[in-house]
Amino acid sequence: MKFKFVNENKNNNKKIMDYIQNRLDIGNVKFKQEMPIGKFTLDDALEECTDLSLYLTSIILGIQKGEYVKTYGFNKPKKYRRSSLLYKAMRVLTSSRLRNLVMTIFFVCMIIWAISIVTS
Repeated sequence: MKFKFVNENKNNNKKIMDYIQNRLDIGNVKFKQEMPIGKFTLDDALEECTDLSLYLTSIILGIQKGEYVKTYGFNKPKKYRRSSLLYKAMRVLTSSRLRNLVMTIFFVCMIIWAISIVTS
């Protein structure tokens, strides 16, 4: 599924629900069952959170290193390129807000880990 930046907020909730439903459908096919309730543990949540922080960190470092610039043929931005989708996405992905998000996810992972140790 490709993401598209839209200037209007029309049908955003439906888009979000459609994306979640799509992920559930993929899981149903892949694992041949619906999402189980009561199967997962805090350790599972910790692993998923940690993986997410690793993926985001890898993307940020790749952008800062210029790997995505090479991959997508996006050289130094010119005036007309500043309005391009890729330029805007790179600005968001290299922003301090995203780095703060990654750190927040990391700390949430650590809290989940601590809770799982205390409760086990």
